[in-house]
Amino acid sequence: METYDRVNQFLGNRILEIGCGGGQLAQEICSKIKVERYVGFEVNSRLTRDMIDNPPDNFEFVKTNAHDVRYNPRGMFVVVPEGEFNTVIGKSWMTHVTMNVLSTYTAWFAKRLCSGGHMIQTCFIDEELAGSFDAGCLHTYYSRESLENLS
Repeated sequence: METYDRVNQFLGNRILEIGCGGGQLAQEICSKIKVERYVGFEVNSRLTRDMIDNPPDNFEFVKTNAHDVRYNPRGMFVVVPEGEFNTVIGKSWMTHVTMNVLSTYTAWFAKRLCSGGHMIQTCFIDEELAGSFDAGCLHTYYSRESLENLS
């Protein structure tokens, strides 16, 4: 799996995955390394129905009613202790938030990391479409510069 191969050097044994879908990435990672704790959050009910039948050891799946300005404005803010994970993974969540809230979310996820932890994220980078939102597929596009300047 290409994603795993690229991030292997940054993976810790206490992982928080934001937008874990049906748990496929968790299954792949946990089959490669010994994980002490893996917590996967997902807000999309359609995806949670497809949750893997045999979750890996030490995997905790959390179907959450998380607050999101665009998708779930009546949702709750998720409570996760700070400094508990050495890896935070977000395979797709950035695609579904606008730039004006990206810093807030990123800061929240970063607080869940212990000292020396890593945050691994994916998103769409498209210089021509940067800053736009495709309502048809609910995707936000970023420029390389906007992500480099994210604090």
